[in-house]
Amino acid sequence: MKRLSLLLFLSVLFTYVLMVFGGIVTSTGSGLGCPDWPLCHGQLLPFQLKEEIPTPPAPVVVETHLQAWIEHIHRILGGVVGILYLLSLFYAFKEGNSFVKKALGFVFLALIFEFLLGMRVVVTEAPLLRELLDYMYTTSHLILSVFILSTITITYFYVKNYGKEISEIVPYGDFLYVATMFQMLLGIFVRYVKALEYNQFVYYLHITYAGLLIILALFILFKKPSKEALITLALFVAQVLAGVATVLSNFYLPYLFLHIAIGFFIVIWVSYIVAPVVLKTYGEFRGVYNE
Repeated sequence: MKRLSLLLFLSVLFTYVLMVFGGIVTSTGSGLGCPDWPLCHGQLLPFQLKEEIPTPPAPVVVETHLQAWIEHIHRILGGVVGILYLLSLFYAFKEGNSFVKKALGFVFLALIFEFLLGMRVVVTEAPLLRELLDYMYTTSHLILSVFILSTITITYFYVKNYGKEISEIVPYGDFLYVATMFQMLLGIFVRYVKALEYNQFVYYLHITYAGLLIILALFILFKKPSKEALITLALFVAQVLAGVATVLSNFYLPYLFLHIAIGFFIVIWVSYIVAPVVLKTYGEFRGVYNE
């Protein structure tokens, strides 16, 4: 399954780039840079822009004529991801076993729903966050993307290591995974309910929980020292530092983008290192898993 493994690696990579770029779209207020869908101001590429574009209330909104391009590049990246997932699904049915077919089939359906949800975000002008339904559209769009990134990463691990003897990479992997995903969920709520201004409880829960994650990573490192555990700790610390720098600098864009990029990379990293724990329940994998 070498071709499938390569396609899944590229799928993980481009999904990550797509999600980081999505964070740039939101942070620069470019969510409605292209108010129509799938075109941009009725054009395949936004070469000529004459009308004023409404922008959502982001922590940092950059008034720039590049907003249409930022949003449209995000859509183009989404198209590339869609093609990679479609090719992966094709080779899954050609080379993969039942688990791979089911996993990628499910992920591809989730991706279609994600595209439709993204379209809905644009046509309803949800980035303006005028009512509760707008918050539901925007948060659901991001939550589903995190789920897709995690699932495709675990599937990549499965295909890459299929037939090999696999042992537990870090102890308490299942707990680490759940704790990390919960922190991602808190971060999404902080972003879209403007918790720093209006909901201090969610904001302080988010930063307190970040400290607890560092403690958990330290515990795992002492329980079973390994380079994977050390990298996990380093990523959690880097994410906290990037978050502190973002707030103290009044949401200076480079710090904000770094905070976003590290956060989504943590999703990939944690999904990958806990994959043996997740996958050992499946019959196709159980025979090569070492307790």
